[in-house]
Amino acid sequence: MIKCPHCGSSNFCKNGHSHDGSQQYLCKSCHKTFRLSSFKKPKLFSFSYPKCPVCGRSMQIYKIRRGFIRFRCKSCKTKTNVNRFIPPEPIASSLSSFSCRTHPYFVFLAIFLYFKRNMSFRAITDALPINISHVSIYKWVIKFGSLPFSFCSAFLLSADETVILFKDRKYYIWFLVDWNTLKIVAWHFSRYRDYSNAIRLLKQIKQHPNIITTDGLPVYKQAIEELFSLRVHKRVHLGHNNAVESRYSLLKDFIRAKRGFKKFSNIPKYINGWVYIHNLFKDLGGDKYAIVQSLLAIITPS
Repeated sequence: MIKCPHCGSSNFCKNGHSHDGSQQYLCKSCHKTFRLSSFKKPKLFSFSYPKCPVCGRSMQIYKIRRGFIRFRCKSCKTKTNVNRFIPPEPIASSLSSFSCRTHPYFVFLAIFLYFKRNMSFRAITDALPINISHVSIYKWVIKFGSLPFSFCSAFLLSADETVILFKDRKYYIWFLVDWNTLKIVAWHFSRYRDYSNAIRLLKQIKQHPNIITTDGLPVYKQAIEELFSLRVHKRVHLGHNNAVESRYSLLKDFIRAKRGFKKFSNIPKYINGWVYIHNLFKDLGGDKYAIVQSLLAIITPS
């Protein structure tokens, strides 16, 4: 039974929600507000927060910038910066699949131009300062999209799905997006928009989330209740889940630039490669040379 932690009274009523989405209550006896003690305040980022170098106490988030997070000690007001970009884990056994006479730098530069600049294979051929055919670039893109990338984790998530057409048939792309960084945490491609596919999307979450924002599609509520609890579910009206919908806008710009997909088996590979380049673009602030160098660093020979 819920009781007021201040006076012990059970005479209370609901009093809205806090900024993190938790239910607040108002005690009618002492007129104080409280939340359930079992609710943990969500962390904005999954990594451990730093300790103050002066007094040794835990620091709090002071400002969030694109490339770093500024922490401040609540006691001595000392400030420190933490880089937001955590280098991805190396992917073994993959550089051998790119074995060719071309330097790997131009391979990954072509991949970046294809996924992020929405250039065609022939346009990339004209842009690169080497003699290469558009068929070779196509093979690089397909091999890159086949790599087993591991994506980041987050506590505050938004989930949504969008429809694409392939030969007059509807297919669905599902995204899980981090609120704060707008990076894509997980994705799924399916023929139908049902409960089983929502479960497959949410099972990719590596750690228990604090809030998952979705629209009114009933399968989200059922899947979240099955895997987590309804307490982490936050429903918004259709068209107001901006964190995910803005990602779909970028993805559909990519699809329109390619005039749709030509081969069904390649669709998940295109999505996988696009998502990974999108996340790197967010991490490195759009610096294409830093992105290419990062790709060279994480793709290691077996």
